[in-house]
Amino acid sequence: MDPMRGLYSLLWYAALPLAPLRLLWRGRREPGYREHVGERYGRYRGTVPPRILWVHAVSLGETRAAAPLVERLRRAYPDATLLLTHMTATGRATGRALFGDGVLQAWLPYDAPFAVRRFLAHFKPCAGLIMETELWPNLVALSREAGVPIYLVNARMSERSARLYAAFPALTRPMMAALVGCRGPNRRRCRATCRAGRARRGRHRKCEIRRRADERRRGAGARVQGPLRRNAPRMGRGVDARRRGGDDPRCARSHASCRSAR
Repeated sequence: MDPMRGLYSLLWYAALPLAPLRLLWRGRREPGYREHVGERYGRYRGTVPPRILWVHAVSLGETRAAAPLVERLRRAYPDATLLLTHMTATGRATGRALFGDGVLQAWLPYDAPFAVRRFLAHFKPCAGLIMETELWPNLVALSREAGVPIYLVNARMSERSARLYAAFPALTRPMMAALVGCRGPNRRRCRATCRAGRARRGRHRKCEIRRRADERRRGAGARVQGPLRRNAPRMGRGVDARRRGGDDPRCARSHASCRSAR
């Protein structure tokens, strides 16, 4: 672990004892925050089926935006299981209303290394797709160590987030560089996101995520070019594990895992 991420992790360890108080406070108006608290520390119950495709939508807006993508993945991989993670109670409630029992739902753990490792060990996702800019340094780094390719979907970078990313380049550069794919609603937004983390542009052109015009009109959804396609004709040209200069081994591994059920 590099020194900057080590310091970042120490801050998380210092803050974790206070996290339940914050959940109790927010739970006054939104009781959902008081449910499944152990999941935020990486403690998940029960067993999960193999071949998990993981989509992270932090809150209400991201969950609605992810709906076309989730439905597309469900059609293309009927034998895989979709895992939808959230950080807010409104996001989790929206996911339940949109998909019911058609997907697994869980809290994304806090970005402390032990909690992230528990999450990855429990669900063993073959790929992760993160909506907008809900990126966490330990989550991205430990996913890469575990062989889980991470894709940033519908990337949007506010001015505030851009300033925050630029203020800590030693933390954000490795995080952005570890992404296998990054694509926004348009090229300008994606480039702004990449520049904010000072990531090399080439790493974000290997497995693109393109947004279709009809989905843009609805204000939601994305087309994935990354870990999830080589023999899924029903998704058209939406997903392709190929990249310039050869196949990304992380794409190939996740593709093989997800397609093995077909």
